[in-house]
Amino acid sequence: AVVSTQSGHYGRALTKVQNLLSKVDNIVLDGKKKAWIFQFGIIPYVQWDFMQTELDESTVSKLEAAVNRFLKKWLKLARCADPSILYRGVCGLRIDNIRNVVLAARANTEVTLCTSKDPVVRAVAKRRREVEQCLDGYSTPKKIKTAVQEIEFKKAFYHNIRKGNDRRGLSVEKKVKLTKKTLVEEVKKLSNDEKITRVMSLAVQGRWTKWEDLVQVDLDWKEVLYGFSPSMLSFWLNSIQDTLPDPVNLRRWGKAFEAKCVLCGWTNCSQIHILCSCRIALEQGRISWRHDSILNVIVKWMKIGKVGATNSFKKSDQLATDKILFVKAGAPRAKKRVKPSFWHDGSDWKILMDSRSAPYQIPPQIVSSSLRPDICVYSLSRKKVCFVELTSPFEENIRLWKAKKQLKYAGLVDDAKSNGWEASCLTIEVGARGFVSMNTHSLFRFFGLTPKDSKTARKEISKVAIKCSHFIWISRCNPLWSHPARVC
Repeated sequence: AVVSTQSGHYGRALTKVQNLLSKVDNIVLDGKKKAWIFQFGIIPYVQWDFMQTELDESTVSKLEAAVNRFLKKWLKLARCADPSILYRGVCGLRIDNIRNVVLAARANTEVTLCTSKDPVVRAVAKRRREVEQCLDGYSTPKKIKTAVQEIEFKKAFYHNIRKGNDRRGLSVEKKVKLTKKTLVEEVKKLSNDEKITRVMSLAVQGRWTKWEDLVQVDLDWKEVLYGFSPSMLSFWLNSIQDTLPDPVNLRRWGKAFEAKCVLCGWTNCSQIHILCSCRIALEQGRISWRHDSILNVIVKWMKIGKVGATNSFKKSDQLATDKILFVKAGAPRAKKRVKPSFWHDGSDWKILMDSRSAPYQIPPQIVSSSLRPDICVYSLSRKKVCFVELTSPFEENIRLWKAKKQLKYAGLVDDAKSNGWEASCLTIEVGARGFVSMNTHSLFRFFGLTPKDSKTARKEISKVAIKCSHFIWISRCNPLWSHPARVC
């Protein structure tokens, strides 16, 4: 009787979730909004059921399979795509995984029972926990035990390290405490780490785990709902895991006999070929159009940084120097010193931008050279110049192209210095799928942007790169290129 009752609870929970998913599926909305309803409507609605019922592994697997099927359908993911991209915070949408929801609900229940004021409840919960820890396979008490050990380790470790206020040692934002909230969060984190470990073993769909030098694209729900079209979001999600229906994948899936590029006839046409290296696309200016669109955004934010830095230094009466300013006892502390930016010592700054339609030449006063970095910022009165070179390759090749660009323009910087100029060259890399290099933030800070503006500029650059790559993708079978206006 007990077994049949438990089976009835399992079936009711599974049927309830499936019915809710079917009702949402029948609503006339785009897939993004249906995914939002699942995240903020269905999950909170069923959490109480999960707290009351201990679901077995087979029921949880059926729940997860049903949710994955509907989310893939709504967001137009390939059937073979790894579903973890829907749930992970890194290169994903941060939707709550139904397995994690069940696990967190049961962890919450276990903690409630173990900390009950009734000694009988505590004793029964302890005995039940000890029995389940001895069982093989899926067990909530096992997860809780591991999470408690992790939190206890963090408490002991963080207690004995130097604080990060003086920039020596590790920084700790807040004390680690063993509470119900931290325990549930740690249980979720352990479950997510297991999924990332599995993704790293995938040869094709796990390539994104090796992008160590890139800033991850962080999408909130507002950006997903109103900043991306359904087609563009589907393109971005599939491109990260290399599950776009390009000719190579269609041949791999048995839907085509050959993998030729429609434009140039290349025999192995993958998404990297379509987005970055097609000969016809390069000749028609498709790739340079994306490059110039990103360049437009960078120049726009550089000009904003120039205006902001000029205004801040007009208001400031104290510049950062190497001199240490002591404060006498009882005297008020001096105002915070403003660190000088790149623009502070000149009023005749000029910004030159190289593009396919309007190339420029480096002024002969600086150096005589046929090389043209993408951006040249200089001041004749201060004899100061900074070259900025943008590269927009595939994410896997960013490190290689960065080294090539630095080597290419090293001689140009040396020649400018030999002419008496204070010269430097900075590189910025933006991947075809919107992931930018780590030095993007420091570049914008160098040109006078605030940390908040630097983050905004980085997000805009990522979005422009994704938009341009999406347009290149949907035009992959069109031999005509109409030279659209730059996206900015």
